[in-house]
Amino acid sequence: MMKNVYMIINTSKDPTLTYSCKIMDWLKSKNCKVYIDSYVRECYAFNAIDIEDDSELDDIDFAIVLGGDGTIIHSARRLAMHEIPILGINLGNLGFLAEIEEHEWQENLEKVLGGKYEIETRMMLEAQIFNKSILIEEGFCLNDVVISRMALSRMVGFSIYVNDEFVNYYSADGIIIATPTGSTAYNLSANGPILAPHNEMIVMTPICPHSLTARSIVLSSNDKVKINFEHNRRSWDNDLMVTIDGQEGKEVNNDAEIIIQKADLKTRLIKIEGHNFYHILRRKLGGN
Repeated sequence: MMKNVYMIINTSKDPTLTYSCKIMDWLKSKNCKVYIDSYVRECYAFNAIDIEDDSELDDIDFAIVLGGDGTIIHSARRLAMHEIPILGINLGNLGFLAEIEEHEWQENLEKVLGGKYEIETRMMLEAQIFNKSILIEEGFCLNDVVISRMALSRMVGFSIYVNDEFVNYYSADGIIIATPTGSTAYNLSANGPILAPHNEMIVMTPICPHSLTARSIVLSSNDKVKINFEHNRRSWDNDLMVTIDGQEGKEVNNDAEIIIQKADLKTRLIKIEGHNFYHILRRKLGGN
């Protein structure tokens, strides 16, 4: 029985928390325990149980994330190690990851509490940044790792290796390494392919390459991607950025080497009966 519910609220999407309070009150009427982040309770005088830090998440059955895809992605990186499933309620714009829209919450929460749902696991990536063979940063992502030039820098030159086999040298504004979940994000905007999210693959898509033949490459989830700048003849020193899920960034220079591979962690998303990826894709891309 799903009774311990963690509500993660993007307060910029629901600034008065009127909508969030409706859901919280309804959950309590169903004898659920509602948990929220302590700063939200303190600022808005919520009558709920505090979550001070992530060590207190072990008793949570599922999380309701109210916001857009960005809120869900940020929450996914937090919750993956605790194996907490996420139900996204879209208060944003496009919302590929949100399972339900703002006006649909009650009927769908009834289904979840009644056990009419499935848990869909989504592949994540692990990125490690080395400088002269020393690990300086690592992180996990649900959507993508992007290596790009800085605002005023020139085109980036980088070499791509897969499983230590040289693939190609690119001159471009950058490159996107995406999961199937991330294939409908920046990768799609860069003319990369859409991958069904239940598959486990990695897609590499160059950003504005200085070539008419550079195209996306779809890899196995077991492949290890290595990117370095050993032959970077086009960009200045210290003008490269590695970005994880568009939310965390690390500035690097030409001595950096980035290794990206499938992570051991997975994101768990609650899927309601009758909803599927192709239905959401058709709706979000303007189909009938």
